[in-house]
Amino acid sequence: MQTILLIVALALGALVTYVDTRPTWDDTGVTAAALLVMSGGLGSLAGGCVAAWIGRRTRAALALVLGGLLTLAGIANNLMAPPPLWFWIAGLIVLIPAAYVGARLAPRPTP
Repeated sequence: MQTILLIVALALGALVTYVDTRPTWDDTGVTAAALLVMSGGLGSLAGGCVAAWIGRRTRAALALVLGGLLTLAGIANNLMAPPPLWFWIAGLIVLIPAAYVGARLAPRPTP
């Protein structure tokens, strides 16, 4: 798990560095939006983990329901304050798979 987190942190650091070196890009806006997408993904991952940990029989199903609800909430949020197109796409792609990965990472309950 620590190796995965290290790889993700290095990739995000490289992305922020790349964006920061481009003089024509809005550094703050891109970095803030990337952080919002990542925080949504990590929240969905943690929520999927907790949902799978609580549900004993239907672990993945509960996590996917949570991911779907979070996706619907993200759509509602994007309709109220319209972001760029790439933020729509990233938000729709990240939440459900992150909840499923969280379900897969959840510890099995002991009988």
